[in-house]
Amino acid sequence: MPHHLDLACKTFKETTGHLEEKVKALQLRQKELDQERLTLRAQVKELTDGKVALEAKMAAQEKAASELERESSGFVWKISGFTEVLQEAMKDGNKKIYSSPFSTGRHGYKLIVGMRLQAATGHGRAVTFRYSLV
Repeated sequence: MPHHLDLACKTFKETTGHLEEKVKALQLRQKELDQERLTLRAQVKELTDGKVALEAKMAAQEKAASELERESSGFVWKISGFTEVLQEAMKDGNKKIYSSPFSTGRHGYKLIVGMRLQAATGHGRAVTFRYSLV
């Protein structure tokens, strides 16, 4: 019986030693993970701060672009479906379309552009533009 107890004690000591090694390895890994978590938190904060700064910069640029558009005396009129408008003019002989209102500057005039397409046979073909104060 004493031999059996000696064997059990030896097995217990070996198991305890293995468990202590595992505990030390887990504690070391926990420290590494804690350090990695702190590093990641710092990186997230840095990225968040950078994102906020970029969003503020982008908003300022959009505001500046908007002001430039309002102050600009240039005008670009994109006519959606121009082919269809032209076909209607060919069919009906006369077609008028109007732009959205625009400003000539910050303290300028508010205008619209009108376009008249005359495309009927017999009348000749012409495009007439007209600016009107709104």
